[in-house]
Amino acid sequence: MLIFPVMFNQNIQAEELDINVLSPYAYLYDLENGQVLYDKNGEEKIYPASMTKLMTALIAIENLDLDQKILITSEMYAPFAGINASIAGFSIGEEPTVRDLLYGLLLPSGADSACVLAYAVAGNIDSFVLLMNDKVNELNLENTHFTNTTGLHNPNQYSTCKDIARICSEVVQYDAIKEILETKSYTTGPLLHHPDGLAINDHISDTLRYGITGFVGGKTGYTPDAGRCLASYAVVNGIPCILVTAAANDSITPQNDAYETYNYLSEYYTRTVLIDPNEIVKTIPVKGGKKVKEISVNASSSCNADIPINSEISTSIDLPDKLQAPLSKDTQIGTITVSVDENEYCSSAIYIQENIAESIPSIIFHFIENNFLLLCLVFIIFVLLFIKKQIAKQRRRKRRKKRNTTKKSQINY
Repeated sequence: MLIFPVMFNQNIQAEELDINVLSPYAYLYDLENGQVLYDKNGEEKIYPASMTKLMTALIAIENLDLDQKILITSEMYAPFAGINASIAGFSIGEEPTVRDLLYGLLLPSGADSACVLAYAVAGNIDSFVLLMNDKVNELNLENTHFTNTTGLHNPNQYSTCKDIARICSEVVQYDAIKEILETKSYTTGPLLHHPDGLAINDHISDTLRYGITGFVGGKTGYTPDAGRCLASYAVVNGIPCILVTAAANDSITPQNDAYETYNYLSEYYTRTVLIDPNEIVKTIPVKGGKKVKEISVNASSSCNADIPINSEISTSIDLPDKLQAPLSKDTQIGTITVSVDENEYCSSAIYIQENIAESIPSIIFHFIENNFLLLCLVFIIFVLLFIKKQIAKQRRRKRRKKRNTTKKSQINY
């Protein structure tokens, strides 16, 4: 099967949003088409704090069954005992499900959930961290390294807003994770020390959660060294986007940055189909086709763009006025190019979509056309041979006539 990628002009895809993000590091991109909508030091090193737990959640959901129950032991609690870490509130001896632990991990940013999940997957924290860094390599995140599952500060645990956005985009591919992020509060089933279930609440403000249409959820983070961070996911005007901000000081609210960004995106930007592979670009006459007089052609790839609502869109189509059979499937015959506000944005090749045989009259015509001189030469030779044959025939007649005349003269004599 052939895959025909759409070609983008990357020069117009970054720093488009006219917004004032106060956090010193920020990265906003469309997780479906990869379009970068805002980039403020997005590839610079940051400390991820509890945004780390997005990777913890990814490894856990890839390796565990959501309804699997995990017995919490004292060994699982040892890694964060005596340190100032946020917890969900599970107790030793309880058996929450993996689903419960993921809620505890992502809503209140529970270090207890992170450690229990790590032990459930890998048997200990160090082995789980190896899996986290294996996933880093798999995703080609060149500027990320993990040393723990919780996000507690370690100078060797670092990332970038761009890399965290990539991790977040992987996590939200799971419907169970999206359901968790959409949840304001959750209560587990009955547990040993929580017979009525453990109540779990998130850290996302109501302003952000309910003030932005399409907001799904996010993961906050904070340590003194990392500053205030937020990775969030929303679908705004049809744009599925990930926003990551980091290293904000106490006077800056990352959730306010997110609110202002998503609000601006909602007001001024929209997802627009620039190239639709299901739409006929042009119908072209076919000369000499067997049972085919014309064909309809389409772009080979789609192009969806997040652009300002009042953008001027223009399309340029480079195709021949007619085609000559025979034609082979997957032969490129042209391109379609779309510009946004006079800047070339994307293009797609146009291919023949079926084999088209040449008709017999056309085959004969092209044979004659392509072999005209040879046929003329053959014709001339044929004419010369014919003339030669006629001359020889006439000479034989004359000789016979002469012999007959001679015989008659001899008889008369």
